[in-house]
Amino acid sequence: MIVYLFQSLSSTALFASRPFLTAFLITLAARIGYETSVNPAFSSSVVGNEATMALSLLNFTSWTWVISNTALTIFAVLALIEFIAHINEDTRIMYAEVSYIFPFGGSFVINFGLVDSASAEFLQVIIASIPAEAWFVALPLVGGHVGLASTSSGMVPTFINSDILAWMGHVLALMWSLIMASVAWFIGTLRSGILGLLIELDDDDSLGIQSILNWAENAWVVIGIVVLVIFPIIALVLFFLTLVSLFLIRKWFEHREHHSLVPCPSCETLIHPTALTCPNCSQPHPQPRRVGLFGQAKDTLVTDRAAHRLQLIGRKRCPVCATRFKERAIQQTCASCNTVTFADIGDVNVYLRSLDAQLPRTLAICLGLGCIPLIGLVPGIVYYRLSLVASLRGYIPRSVGCITRWGVRLLNLGLIALQPIPVLGACVLPLMCGLNYIIYRKVLEHGSTSKLQRTFAPVALSSKAVGSGDVAVRAAPATQPLPPLEPPPDNPEK
Repeated sequence: MIVYLFQSLSSTALFASRPFLTAFLITLAARIGYETSVNPAFSSSVVGNEATMALSLLNFTSWTWVISNTALTIFAVLALIEFIAHINEDTRIMYAEVSYIFPFGGSFVINFGLVDSASAEFLQVIIASIPAEAWFVALPLVGGHVGLASTSSGMVPTFINSDILAWMGHVLALMWSLIMASVAWFIGTLRSGILGLLIELDDDDSLGIQSILNWAENAWVVIGIVVLVIFPIIALVLFFLTLVSLFLIRKWFEHREHHSLVPCPSCETLIHPTALTCPNCSQPHPQPRRVGLFGQAKDTLVTDRAAHRLQLIGRKRCPVCATRFKERAIQQTCASCNTVTFADIGDVNVYLRSLDAQLPRTLAICLGLGCIPLIGLVPGIVYYRLSLVASLRGYIPRSVGCITRWGVRLLNLGLIALQPIPVLGACVLPLMCGLNYIIYRKVLEHGSTSKLQRTFAPVALSSKAVGSGDVAVRAAPATQPLPPLEPPPDNPEK
């Protein structure tokens, strides 16, 4: 029973990461353990004696349906769906939005099946280990007047029969399973929070960090199940290390975010250093700092406020207060200052023209990196994704973006196959950059045409203020036309 408790507590970290894959692997191991108990030939020829002893601990005697062929098939299908959902960036985020209950439910079902199978036997051993003298003292207190009966485990009071032990075992298993499911949900919440912060830093996964973590989690669950079955004490140590690591990482991110804010000169409200206006008092920020590729603040100050506004939009931040937009939609409302991005088609055209102006420089850099065989391919792809493609994909809805991304990936694979060819290989990287940019630009342009109308939104950016170098927010009736925003001047110092 102690081993069961170690295993159930250690499994919560695995359920928090991949609940369906963990449930499938545990039930598969239990099924193999069951086959070894009823088929000695299978035990010696396939599994081995040492593994047989370890697998025999995974016992679902009271919930035999969990290791049936039907249940294993269901768990396998759910694990496959879970695996596919984590491959793509868009489906991974959509899956995360509906998967909060999965760690709780999966941990509860598996833990209840494991603990409930051994709880009655465990309680009988505990009760039998109590000295007979203690029972003679306790029986009158509970209204008992019967004696003790001898069992294989020891002396137990005669009023505690097998039915009462089974009922007490069910209650004990239920309580323990609820606790373990709550722990799995808590760890899953910590994990989701950290992944959410990573997504904020690189929403488009241009660096591939989210994909690396995805494969690392899949491997960790598979290895964790093996350790869980064979070395339950080591698995328990890894559980505590995982919990402490997640907590410290979350605290580090929160500390980093808090210390990146600066006080507003007018109202002392903490604002983003890249903000053009304070969302609390609506006063312009006198010295905003430039925004980096990941939305972070640079050390240099902004010299062209109109161009900086477009750069903030490119980093999925509010063009007024620099608050990060969490959705993937063409038109979004800032949660801090209620500014609406892309109030009309004119705003979209100005934004796209600003990206068009960056395309030649990006193509030139990609051409230079493409001249370096193999080695220059990865940094070149990361560069054009961060500098151009991410600024487009961040505003394409996930349903459309997911389909577009798979099509672009197939195109990129075909182009990468040409990279080893001399002379032609140097043109592969700029060709990938140009085609990726054109495809995503067309998708965003088409989506904005069907989504936006040339009407003035309830809250929109003032083009007059932007043209003069200041960003302002004003309200107007929805029927009032919005003058088109002017692109930033070619020479801001003039």
